[in-house]
Amino acid sequence: ATRLPGLLASSRLLRAVTAHGEEFALISLPSTRHYAVLIRCDPEGSQLVDVETVDEWVASWGGWLATLGHEASLEACTVTVETAPDPGSRLAAEVDSLLAADAPALSRAVLTEAAASYPRGSAAVTAYVTLTFTARTRAHREAEGLLGATSGRSKGRSKNAAGTSSVRVRSEQEMAAQIGRRLPLLLHQLRTAGAGTGRAMTAAEVAQTVRVAYDPGCAPLLDRASAAQDQQQGPAGLVDWAGAGPAGQVEAWDHLRHDSGASITWQMVDPPHGAVTCRVLEQLLEAHDSLARKRVTLIYRPHDPASAARVADADVRTAIGRAAARPGES
Repeated sequence: ATRLPGLLASSRLLRAVTAHGEEFALISLPSTRHYAVLIRCDPEGSQLVDVETVDEWVASWGGWLATLGHEASLEACTVTVETAPDPGSRLAAEVDSLLAADAPALSRAVLTEAAASYPRGSAAVTAYVTLTFTARTRAHREAEGLLGATSGRSKGRSKNAAGTSSVRVRSEQEMAAQIGRRLPLLLHQLRTAGAGTGRAMTAAEVAQTVRVAYDPGCAPLLDRASAAQDQQQGPAGLVDWAGAGPAGQVEAWDHLRHDSGASITWQMVDPPHGAVTCRVLEQLLEAHDSLARKRVTLIYRPHDPASAARVADADVRTAIGRAAARPGES
């Protein structure tokens, strides 16, 4: 087995079902009692789209982020936009499935040539939205001091007659049921923000995606095998969670070498200056000639309505203080 390294070494991949009966994967981290669900999106992009539609997408995205503050037990939301070479295997399999036996020779030749030449030099753009939930209830987090206790309420754990803590942590079954009930509505709201047909990834898809991240060289092979399975409607599961990690890795000062790839991470420490428009991150997100695979991740930490007001007030006071300290600047 080639388990995932680092913090994910003890992680488990669970299978759950939404309220609509659709299967999805849950990544469980027992050490932190966190559960993460991955949503795969196919962004529609802003090309050949009028400005009014883009404005609606931006407004819907802001509204979707705002609704996350009302989701119970939601700890964080991350959005990853990945650009990678398009192997074209799925396009070729789709063309083969659509070709009729009695089709004209010219039509067959045109479709076959298009399937072979179209992916060359093109990039596949995929977006992943990860929602991380905690199994700790609010009372449990207050007892551990993770949340500020309300006035008049003790921060210590409440004890029952036996002297044990009465604060309970949700089980795996409870977390799967809770997330499964809320996921269909979150997916529906996400589709209105230009994310395309977003859907929760299955366990097989999550394991395969993680495996390709550590070993990019196996991406064409797994993509062709997945396309063949989809065409034959065979059982999924080319990679299991125990084999999704790297067979070997070497950590250096400025990069991480793993299997057939090497990873380098840059962190943004200062947001873009000037007017922030819907295209402010466009150049950062698009494919780069010198990078075979590029992932840009934005991390959001939602606040509940009560704490959001305090955070906003603190930011306003900080901005006023900085402006007062520099009277010569506008």
